[in-house]
Amino acid sequence: MKKNNNIRNQPEQNKNTPTSKQSGRSMVEMLGVLGIIGVLSIGGIKGYSMAMHKHNINKTMDWIAEAANNYYTFTAGHPAGDLITQAYDST
Repeated sequence: MKKNNNIRNQPEQNKNTPTSKQSGRSMVEMLGVLGIIGVLSIGGIKGYSMAMHKHNINKTMDWIAEAANNYYTFTAGHPAGDLITQAYDST
């Protein structure tokens, strides 16, 4: 009986290696990944927008508080300032 040495010398093919029909990712998989990235980025943009809005409100409130503090500080020694502060204190 003759043994066929050609079969032994050939490397075994791994079933996980891509063949001509399985090279790379499919278009549906790529579209799915792009959809997931799109949804996540929309959430990130919304969160960033809300944080910027809250920052602007806090900055405006700080500016108003500083302006009110400066007003009362600079008008406290002035006679007209005393009249104005007395009018606010009496209400």
